Amino acid sequence: MNQQQDRPPNPYIQERQYSRPYNSGLPKITDEYAIRRLTHEVNYLNADYMAFFPEISLNRLAGLMGYLWMCVGVFAVIGTIYTIFYVYFDRGLDWLDIISLVVGFLFAALMFGVTYYVSFKEFLKPSSMSNQTFFLKEIQKVCYYELDPYRKDLPILKIYDYRCIVPLKLDLKTTTGTMELLTLFFMADDEKTVLDSRYVIDVFNDPEQQWNFIRTYMERPAEELPLDAKSPVQTWPTDMSGSLFACADAIYARVQTLDEHHRPRDDGYGTGANRFILWLRSCTFTYLDLDQANNIRKTQRAINDPQVQALLEFTRSQRPDPDHNPYPVRPMTEERRLAFLGQNTAVNRRWQIAIGVNASIVLGIILYVTFFVV
Repeated sequence: MNQQQDRPPNPYIQERQYSRPYNSGLPKITDEYAIRRLTHEVNYLNADYMAFFPEISLNRLAGLMGYLWMCVGVFAVIGTIYTIFYVYFDRGLDWLDIISLVVGFLFAALMFGVTYYVSFKEFLKPSSMSNQTFFLKEIQKVCYYELDPYRKDLPILKIYDYRCIVPLKLDLKTTTGTMELLTLFFMADDEKTVLDSRYVIDVFNDPEQQWNFIRTYMERPAEELPLDAKSPVQTWPTDMSGSLFACADAIYARVQTLDEHHRPRDDGYGTGANRFILWLRSCTFTYLDLDQANNIRKTQRAINDPQVQALLEFTRSQRPDPDHNPYPVRPMTEERRLAFLGQNTAVNRRWQIAIGVNASIVLGIILYVTFFVV
């Protein structure tokens, strides 16, 4: 897409246009690694629509910093209490010591309290700035929610024709390297006016292969879509807001550590390795996993909008078997249904233990540093 004449070229952004929908020359994806990665990133796949998992939350770095700052607050509170008793039993306290320690304790408690409030307030918010782009095959549309952080009302539903897409790869040059983004521009009928644009963020896949995957789904029969036969796409509920722990399991299912029964996956060598990875990571990176799971849980999904559901119901009514899925997708299991209702005891207990272990490790490190290092 040509740049506007009144806008100077940006040296930090390079554009490359891919082939538009239904143009000739749709290359077949043959790279096994790309097929495996794309298969793992598919959240929904059926005859009506397809969508990738929500992108990694852009607030994860902020969440990590908040978590570390909260740990510093805990360390400061414990250190202040320890200092009070140490100084008192060593030489007693005068008024200056008391004032200094009280001020230090209040500052540490305020730092911990504010960070705790801000961090966990994010978990309680009913929505997030993350949303999914759905590709509706039967009606050849693309739908998503437009989210504005400054608006307090409901998100705005956007539905565009698939054929009006102009796909671009944007190379964003940063201090750490170049980030490649697949960007979909939705053009008006005059082919000159940009109605809207969407980023399809996936740092693991090549943007061109991801666009070819989307084109193959929208334009070709089901048997031509390249999917990994060893780890087929799993079925997920369209409403994933019922359980934070079930969404945390979705992170591990994406990397093929858990199967559709929410148990360690048998990759041909038994479940021992995946079981060890599951426990090690969930007990070590608990907060980060739950932060990303919270992003999945609160993602705005346009597929649940009544207007989109009405369009899909009409197309389903025209098919002999409305529930038939021509794609090799593993069906919804009872364990998964219960997990997203918050009633899967094994999933809940596993994450409760992980939270307890992680909290014990963090608290143990803080106490060790307080009493034996400082």
